[in-house]
Amino acid sequence: MHHGGIVAVIGERPLKKVTPDVLAGWGRARAPLLLLDRVSNANNVGAIVRTAAFFGVNAIIVADHPAQALPGEAAWRVAEGGMEFVDFYRVPALAELCAELKRHHFLIGTSLTGQQLSPSAVKARGLPRTPAIILGNEEKGIAPALAALCDRLVKIPGADSVESLNVSAAAA
Repeated sequence: MHHGGIVAVIGERPLKKVTPDVLAGWGRARAPLLLLDRVSNANNVGAIVRTAAFFGVNAIIVADHPAQALPGEAAWRVAEGGMEFVDFYRVPALAELCAELKRHHFLIGTSLTGQQLSPSAVKARGLPRTPAIILGNEEKGIAPALAALCDRLVKIPGADSVESLNVSAAAA
């Protein structure tokens, strides 16, 4: 594509902080949340953002952890417009935030050892609070401390020919 002589330099959008007001706002709005625990591949982060934007999830929370990929150039490219509709929040530790979130949100963690639960089963039973879904690292999954805080651990059922989905496919 020819740029026609127009060039733009865009500053990186800063990650937001989770404050008591932000937590209260999420609770009042019953906003579904997505938490990423050390998802290390920026392309996966971008694909997750696009999925989140598609489904109307406008807040993604990440920990201030060196293994966590942030919304940089690769993530923006893969998100293909989705990044404009999703705000990123960074917290010092996801476990501490999850303890606070449990007042208004039902924490669902993805896990290879979780209960196999189809979306239709969740819809039929309903959830007692607004969902906050935790997706883990591509190789290690969610941290044990986070898994212990979850109201439910779920496993996405499959044919068992491979152990699990890619984290961005699991998000979708």
